Amino acid sequence: MKKLEPYTYLFVRQDLSIAQQFVQSNHAGIKAGEEFGNGISKSNMVLIGVPNKKGLYEAMDIMGRNDIPFIEFYEPDYEEGLTAICTNMLFDRKQRAVFKSYDLWQISNTKCY
Repeated sequence: MKKLEPYTYLFVRQDLSIAQQFVQSNHAGIKAGEEFGNGISKSNMVLIGVPNKKGLYEAMDIMGRNDIPFIEFYEPDYEEGLTAICTNMLFDRKQRAVFKSYDLWQISNTKCY
């Protein structure tokens, strides 16, 4: 039987500039690695864009209802507040399936250049 590879889901607001989307998503990924630190060195990363802060809160609600561990990243230097969230590594297909309705990050969905 093939061992399931882990997947990590990273959500970032797309009402930020493209540069800030990259920065904020990386901050969240690094913070997740530090907080979850489960000793696994490889995970497939899935980047999901949400329209705004409300989209992040909706994703957090879904994660909470499905027992999916995640971290929140709040930008400390600007007044952006919550900018990105990142799950722990997920091995369970049922947990991963809760994100199937989300679109992958696309530049065309960015509201702010």
